[in-house]
Amino acid sequence: MNILLTSCNDLVGPSIVDCMRFDSDIKIVGVDASPVGAGKHFVDAFVEVPFANNPNYIERISQICNDYDINHIIPTNDNELIPLAKNKREFELDGIEIFCSDYKTIRSAGNKRLMLSELESNGVNHPSFYIPNSIDEFKLMARDLGYPERPIVVKPESGRGSRGVKIVSSEVDYKSVIFEEKPSSPYIDMETLLHIISNSNSEFPDLVLMEYLPGKEYSVDILIEKSEPKFVVPKQRIAVEPGHSLINKVDLNDEILDYVTKICEVFEFEYVINMQFKYSVNDKPQIYEINPRVAASIQFSKLAGANLIRRMISNAEGSYYGDIEIVNGTRCLRYLESISSYNED
Repeated sequence: MNILLTSCNDLVGPSIVDCMRFDSDIKIVGVDASPVGAGKHFVDAFVEVPFANNPNYIERISQICNDYDINHIIPTNDNELIPLAKNKREFELDGIEIFCSDYKTIRSAGNKRLMLSELESNGVNHPSFYIPNSIDEFKLMARDLGYPERPIVVKPESGRGSRGVKIVSSEVDYKSVIFEEKPSSPYIDMETLLHIISNSNSEFPDLVLMEYLPGKEYSVDILIEKSEPKFVVPKQRIAVEPGHSLINKVDLNDEILDYVTKICEVFEFEYVINMQFKYSVNDKPQIYEINPRVAASIQFSKLAGANLIRRMISNAEGSYYGDIEIVNGTRCLRYLESISSYNED
């Protein structure tokens, strides 16, 4: 069995590879637009590819699949999901299964505006949000969300890894932000943000304004089987830096489990996906992002007894996996490790 793993040189590439190392007959071909990274040292073969927005990306992936007799593709990057999903049928005709939902589902669930609007139209609970089209609308909508008495969240419609996400607060302590916090601090004041938007040479950006959710946070890995969430692993994020969980604790929270089921009734998901939730000021869980792909923290689920990648691959191969028993309360810690590398720029 030969599996192609995209974006293998991402920081968490080796942890995803670890979830795939359950059978010595599996050969992993890693691809990435960057030739430098740790993941290439953990896969069985590495091939450099163009970025996903390159018109030759799909052709190159198809060529690699042919060269290495690939059976399955596991996408791990949002930018790759759209072109791969668009061409999913063509790959299937060549006997290659892409572990992602269809294009329509990925487009609606992966875009924050479309995702929240879809939940709203289906009567599913969601955080308060607005879509501004001008500076004046931005100011009015911010007030409706409680600003300046309460912070608000501003994020791009499409983005990944917390890129572009800002917490707008009237009480930003820039001395603390500059001298005490890491450069990735998400806090910004309204005046600075509007100045940046007003002085850009482009059109008003595609933004989502959302209520600020101050409570505990969850990252949830979900394996979809026969259009239903078969295994759900809610992990409370104990320590977080933008884009990555550092310490998680598995918490089989009934509120989260029920919420996941309702969301899955709206979208036609397939394979392994990820959802992210935070509790509101009223202590209610609210969905704020859906990753319709394998998430960076998938190894945490494996450590808690649920190797969802193994189950997904086993299902595709028609082989027996066995029972999954999620160990509630499992605490997982991510740490850095170094490897030596030679002859790389």
